[in-house]
Amino acid sequence: MRKDIVITDENFDLELEKICEAIGCPYSSYYEFVGILPDGYYKQRKDTEYDCDYIKGKILPDFSSDCTQAIEECYMAYEFKNGFMILECVDIL
Repeated sequence: MRKDIVITDENFDLELEKICEAIGCPYSSYYEFVGILPDGYYKQRKDTEYDCDYIKGKILPDFSSDCTQAIEECYMAYEFKNGFMILECVDIL
């Protein structure tokens, strides 16, 4: 179980790859690893092991397209024993 895993230099890449492959997100979407989850994250309902534990998102206007589209910024936090791995996902709505 992921909450029992302590992230170290030796296993960091492997755990990041597991999450990215499971959710179909590129490895470049990695944002940061923090010991304490910042404010603004909400607990997520989990259907699978690789669903994020917490999420934070916002919708912004896409000024490059005359505001006919919106940009969704989503930060997904995955809980480990010693902190949270946060991935960023940006999508155009």
